[in-house]
Amino acid sequence: EPCLLCPMNWILLKKKCYYMPDKMLSWQESQKFCSAQNSSLAMLKTGEEVELIDYNFRRWTTSSLWIGLSCSLKSNGRWLDNTLY
Repeated sequence: EPCLLCPMNWILLKKKCYYMPDKMLSWQESQKFCSAQNSSLAMLKTGEEVELIDYNFRRWTTSSLWIGLSCSLKSNGRWLDNTLY
């Protein structure tokens, strides 16, 4: 299996790369930033993923984190990959 390298200033957890911004952005700004990096907001679809992110990122920040879940009335709670929540 090839070795996964994350871009500089990104964090590797369980074969996925995560980014912690220096400043708080809106959900839309965060989504746009991720798209520009050929990435997406995190889609935490299992309890294990939620716990992993919660445990690891609380060491670096006390602010909230955005995830790739749209909760608008139009989307009916869909992840960015269009799967239902």
